[in-house]
Amino acid sequence: MTNKFEIRYSSEFFEELDAIAFYIKNELKNKIAANKLVKKVEIEIEKRQKNPKSYEQYKTNGGYSYALQVIQKYFNISKENTISFGDDYSDLEVFEKSGKGVAMGNAIVDLKQMADYITDDNNSNGIANFINQYIL
Repeated sequence: MTNKFEIRYSSEFFEELDAIAFYIKNELKNKIAANKLVKKVEIEIEKRQKNPKSYEQYKTNGGYSYALQVIQKYFNISKENTISFGDDYSDLEVFEKSGKGVAMGNAIVDLKQMADYITDDNNSNGIANFINQYIL
């Protein structure tokens, strides 16, 4: 007498597998797109650093806020769906380009006044604490 096992899979099982495969494929696409974007930004920064005039123009025409806008546009992310973290004057403009601004505990007073939230300082896992408290 032999024991045979028959495994029957429900349609829900296959739907879950499809959903998992779809999620993995999209995550992979996002990572590839993010890596391409990072490479573009690195090349652009390298070009601008080689040309001091261009680099100074880059710093005065955006810096972090320009980089944020490039990322928002590339991934089609609205201002409202963007959260920025900051602690210094260079982050004031970034907060203006974000739906929500989160100042670190060690941030300058002007940024704290502009922020929607204030989290712990950068030596106390402020970003992680914010994400755990408000996002996850």
